[in-house]
Amino acid sequence: MDIVNHERKIIGEVKNKHNTIKGSDKSGLYSNMENLVMLKGHIYKDYTAYYIEIIPKTPKRYNDPFTPSNPRIGSLCSVNPLIRQIDGYSFYSLATGINNALEQLFEILPKVIKKLKPQYDIIDETVIRLFFNKAFLG
Repeated sequence: MDIVNHERKIIGEVKNKHNTIKGSDKSGLYSNMENLVMLKGHIYKDYTAYYIEIIPKTPKRYNDPFTPSNPRIGSLCSVNPLIRQIDGYSFYSLATGINNALEQLFEILPKVIKKLKPQYDIIDETVIRLFFNKAFLG
């Protein structure tokens, strides 16, 4: 897992874009997540595991059961309330407790980079805002 938050009892596997992982590999990810949150005595027992798609296919918010197709058995993985699939915007909000955390990050990052590394020619903040709106707001 890429992310662990012990306070909120969440773990997550982060993918930058919705199509980063092959469909056939998703059932393996599901199995790994299931083992982490369901096995008695495991450090992440009863945590919620998230498959996080930072940039979703469409700019919709979702936090749904993660039930990928399992080609080995020819059906979907079973619904487990502790194994979820979530978009990046929603996950940043969930993990931080701040409703628009990802949006705040997009707004401040160019300013921080300019301040710390003035030699870098940062893309115009207007362009960054357009990208953010297209990817996350629709």
